[in-house]
Amino acid sequence: MQTGIYKLTFPDSFYIGSAAISFRLRKRIHLSSLQAGTHTSTNIVNKYAEYGLPKFEIIEECKPENCSSREQHWILELKPSLNMTANTNSRLGAKLSNETKDKLRKSKVGKSLSAKHRASIAASGIGRKHSEETKAKIRKGNLNKFVSKETGAKISKSKTGQKYGPQSEEHKRNRINSLKATCAAKKAKPFLS
Repeated sequence: MQTGIYKLTFPDSFYIGSAAISFRLRKRIHLSSLQAGTHTSTNIVNKYAEYGLPKFEIIEECKPENCSSREQHWILELKPSLNMTANTNSRLGAKLSNETKDKLRKSKVGKSLSAKHRASIAASGIGRKHSEETKAKIRKGNLNKFVSKETGAKISKSKTGQKYGPQSEEHKRNRINSLKATCAAKKAKPFLS
C-alpha cells in the first residue's frame, strides 16, 4: 500500500500530512513546490528557507478513504508545530498574518458583486424556512437587544421619506402600539412616543 500518513521533518519542527494518492507523488509535490517557490504553506516555506529540504518520513500506511481520520489522529497525538490547524477537514482556527489580512482586504476594495451573482444569492434564499429550533435561537439572541436613543434617531432619519406602500392611519397606529408593547414587554423605554 502506498497511501497513508507522512511527516515532513525540519531540525526544530515538523508537519503531518496525508497522501491519499501516493507517498511518492505527495513527496514530489511538496519538494518541487518548495524549490519552485509555489508551496502554499508559509510555515513550511519559512522552514525551508532556514534549513533547506525537509526529511520525508512515512508514519503509517492506510487506505485512501481512511487518510483524513488517521491524519487527524496523528496531528492530535504528535502536535506538529507546522500544521496550520488541528482539524484536517477545516481551516477553522487557522491564524492569518496581518500581511495576509491586508492582502485579502485590498483584493476586495472597490469590487462589488455582479448583478447575476446578487440575483443567485437572492434566489437561494427564496422559499427557505427557518426551523422552530432556529427561530427560538434567533428569538433568544435578540432578547434584551435595545438601541440607544441616538441610534434610534439615526434609524428614524435614514427611513424618513421611504415609502412602505399605502398605509392607513389605523395601520400606522397599530404598528406604533405594537412597538410600544414590545418595548414594554422587554422592560425598556420605547424610543417612539
